[in-house]
Amino acid sequence: MKKIVLSLSMVILTAAFYGCATAVEIPVVEKKPEATDPEPIVKYSTEPNYAPVSDRDYRQMTRQKMEDESALNAGAGSLWVMEGQTSYLFAQNKQRRAGDPTRIKIEGAALKQLETKVSTISELLNQLEEQRKQAELDQKKLEEDKKMDDAKKLRLTEIEKEKDNILTNGLAGTDPTADAIQKLAEENVNKRMPASVPDLKIKKDEKPVVANQKKEEKPDLKDVEFIPSRIIEKTPEGMYKISGQQMMTIQKRPYKVIATGMVRPEDFDDQSINSGKIFEPQYDIIHIKKTEKQ
Repeated sequence: MKKIVLSLSMVILTAAFYGCATAVEIPVVEKKPEATDPEPIVKYSTEPNYAPVSDRDYRQMTRQKMEDESALNAGAGSLWVMEGQTSYLFAQNKQRRAGDPTRIKIEGAALKQLETKVSTISELLNQLEEQRKQAELDQKKLEEDKKMDDAKKLRLTEIEKEKDNILTNGLAGTDPTADAIQKLAEENVNKRMPASVPDLKIKKDEKPVVANQKKEEKPDLKDVEFIPSRIIEKTPEGMYKISGQQMMTIQKRPYKVIATGMVRPEDFDDQSINSGKIFEPQYDIIHIKKTEKQ
């Protein structure tokens, strides 16, 4: 009987203990996160801090195109350098943009064309110089002729005054004829001023200005061996229009060489573009006028 009572007591105590523990326990309520606005999507093309994406021109390589381009530059666009460049799968990336710098190497027909234009300009400058000297000589002759005419007029005026003086004072003597008075007046005037006016025209040893007889020399075009240029635009046909200019001097006068033309993408080189590979080339030489500084 005692064992039964003891067992019941233990059961009651255990139930009371767990019941109190359950009543004291406080449930924890988690806070739900507050709803926030979603972050705006940033586009790569609208972000000013990102560099612009470069245009790539990846195309499938064909056998014919690979054979054509293999001779252009054996060491470009491939991981392996070997004859024919048969080991790369994509075409060489020769994409260019407007504003990219390059330079034109002047040689061959372009060099001869510039030499001809420089020689023509030099000849015209020589002619202008001769005309300037001739104009100065003509002006000098006019001034000397004017001086001579003034001296003649002055001498004639003095002779007339002397004739009046001879007639007024009766200095003609026993031969008062007109010829005698004229001769006496001239003699008296010659004592005070030269008897004759010197010939101020061109002297015998002074020759008019003639064309320059110097042997024509080949113009020096070292200053325009390379012309710095830039890409202006890309045509719908895939070619690039380039333009550049370079300063030079002709007979100590400033001139500018302007070069323009069309170039194929495969003709671009890291160093320069040969003038022989330029389509529709145009080379002009213009004079740079000096402007006053304000």
